[in-house]
Amino acid sequence: MSETAFSRLLAFLANLRSRTIQFKIEQQRDDAIMVSFAVVGMRLEVEFFEDHLEFSTFGGDESVESDENLLWRMVDERWD
Repeated sequence: MSETAFSRLLAFLANLRSRTIQFKIEQQRDDAIMVSFAVVGMRLEVEFFEDHLEFSTFGGDESVESDENLLWRMVDERWD
């Protein structure tokens, strides 16, 4: 990661911290660093590459379920 890309990542993390947004840093690809965080109603994954960034959003109604069978059905339906 170039100094510019690293600087962009650090600035992004500082922005999240200034807003008291908790985040997680991971590496899913060899050529990127991923930052995952959530805001009300949405989870975001932002990947920082050498020369650009990409992000995905995952929205929902934030309802809480307790039916374990439903949990496993949902996993089974979306596994492939």
